[in-house]
Amino acid sequence: MKFKSKLVKLISFITVSMLVLASVTVNATTFKSIKKNYDYHYGVDVSSHNKKLDFEAIKSEGIEFMYIRVGFYKEDGGHLDTMFLENLKGCVENGIEFGVYVYSYVYDAEDLSDCAEWINEQLEATGNYCKDKDTIQVSYDIEDQAQKDALSKGEITKKKLNTNVKNFCKKIKNYGYIPVVFSYPSYFQSYLDLDGFQKEGIKIWYSQWPYTDSLNTTVKKRMFNSTYADIWQFSSSLTVNGKVTDTNVCYKDFYDYSKEDSKLTVKGLKKTYEYTGSRIKPALKIYDGETLLKKGTDYKLFYYKNKKLGRATVKIVRFDAEGNYLETKTVRFIIKPAAVTLSATANDSKVKLSWNKSYGATKYVIYKNTGMEYQKLASTTNTTYIIDKLKEGKRYSYSVRSYSVVRNKGYYSGYSDVEFYTKYKKPEIKKATSDTEGIATVKWTPRTSKAKGYVIQYSKSKKFTSPKKVTVEGIEKKKVKIENLKSGKTYYFRLRSYNIKDYKKLYSVYSDVLSTTIK
Repeated sequence: MKFKSKLVKLISFITVSMLVLASVTVNATTFKSIKKNYDYHYGVDVSSHNKKLDFEAIKSEGIEFMYIRVGFYKEDGGHLDTMFLENLKGCVENGIEFGVYVYSYVYDAEDLSDCAEWINEQLEATGNYCKDKDTIQVSYDIEDQAQKDALSKGEITKKKLNTNVKNFCKKIKNYGYIPVVFSYPSYFQSYLDLDGFQKEGIKIWYSQWPYTDSLNTTVKKRMFNSTYADIWQFSSSLTVNGKVTDTNVCYKDFYDYSKEDSKLTVKGLKKTYEYTGSRIKPALKIYDGETLLKKGTDYKLFYYKNKKLGRATVKIVRFDAEGNYLETKTVRFIIKPAAVTLSATANDSKVKLSWNKSYGATKYVIYKNTGMEYQKLASTTNTTYIIDKLKEGKRYSYSVRSYSVVRNKGYYSGYSDVEFYTKYKKPEIKKATSDTEGIATVKWTPRTSKAKGYVIQYSKSKKFTSPKKVTVEGIEKKKVKIENLKSGKTYYFRLRSYNIKDYKKLYSVYSDVLSTTIK
């Protein structure tokens, strides 16, 4: 019976375990599928546990940076991650920004000092790959039971532990790198001086995993002390290129490209480009001194976020004749909202401006174009705008620009211009009569003094199918006789005034319609 009871318990345990595993599998989702903030930067942290990586495929999924494990550090020294160098080269050679981290089992001052020295030795040993020290984040990963046990046994005080971690960060900074501390909320809250780290300018990499189906990386991660993390490790269960990988979001630039030690000169890059809906890849010319380099042979180009509005990145990765990595040069440009297609529908006193919606535009600015300057009239979130109190038969020119805020700075599209003439006031048709066989008399009242004459249109169809017309010159004219009409038939009449400006015939709106039956 006891054996049977144990067997039942074992089967029950296995069943529950399988359900849990199944639940994890069902709830797991892909990195590509989660909602993101386009202004933030998304990345992964990797080690030998992730095995061999396809960097090109990972990059194509939207990964911009990687934290690469250098290794782990114990009392007996550093243990290099077997994939460290391969992962580092893969990032650099594929234009992926990178930082490094060390998993720590140590806590006393001497060990932490030696750990910082060991990390620097590993990075310096990579040569060109880590030459831009002041762009590289070095993170101290402190989350192990070893530090907890040392604290509980009284081998070290909490104050001393934090002093040692801060001194580690100072030594990392003195080597030229950017110091970072990584841990999870309860570890920070129970053992680490988060406020003290932040006051000393140490970046915080904060690990907190919500349920997969409630991920929200579009807002900054607020930590337990009500400040915001610099980098948030928000999941350990998302798949990137088919592999379950720790995923992170960084709110500012992960990589300080302004501190790159590159002598390359980039020509052909504009500060801004208008949105097209397709990826924007500027035609660049890259020079090493006076030498024009050859794309594909001397360097590769990698683009990030070059499709939507915002700041796009181009990484130029330089190689020597043998294919060895030399340096990276990063440049940026802004994708601003596209210019609209503008049209105008005018009558004698007002015009309706209409345009298409520009992707990402937050408003549209309307201008009067005098030929000498653009005079701002108004702004609107709509795609139409009416301007009234215009003069009849006069030429006007207006322009519209779309506007959007990109990284806290406003950007305008180019001007979209439209030129038009307002119409003349339509004449008032008074009478259409027929007192003589085959002849109709049409009378009207002019309502403008600026027209040159009138065009009278007539047809046996109320819809003016296949109409005929008669032109009368002279604004003073008020009637016309139309001959060769069919007796007994009803004809419909309407007219409009006209003038010629800039070699173009301009008309008023048609008058109302009158009809008469011909004698």
